[in-house]
Order: sequence, then C-alpha cells, then structure tokens
Amino acid sequence: MMNIKKIYDYIKSRKVLNFMIHVLPIIALGVCCILYPFWYTRGYFDSNNIYDELYGKIATAVACYGGFGAFLGWYLRNKKNL
Repeated sequence: MMNIKKIYDYIKSRKVLNFMIHVLPIIALGVCCILYPFWYTRGYFDSNNIYDELYGKIATAVACYGGFGAFLGWYLRNKKNL
C-alpha cells in the first residue's frame, strides 16, 4: 500500500497531472456559475415548501460562486509553489 507521501511526490513529479488537479475544480465551478442562472429561471429549485425552496436557491448560489472564488483565489495565490 502506497503511503500519502509517495502519492503526493508522484503527483508533484507529473506537471500536467498536478496542473489538472488544481485547475479542474476551477473549471467545474466556473461551469456551475454559468449554469446557475439557467437552473434558477427554469425552476429547478422550486418546491412546495417555501423554506426548502429558499434554502436550495441560496445554498446552491453560495456553493457555486463562493467555491469558484475561493478556488480561484487560492490558485492565484499559490501557483508559484505548485
């Protein structure tokens, strides 16, 4: 069984794999940020309970836009050390 240090060293030695592991969440969350207004207007968050509907809309917006901002900020701050 490989330990965590060996796995980390292997990923670090492969530049393309290392780049994709750090950039893939930014791309995926960017797509979610683009699609969120379409999900909202098409009623994907609609529910019979007003509290569930409001919670779903707010939670998804925070997850999409907050995650995108956090990942992008982290990547831009740490890209020299990757």
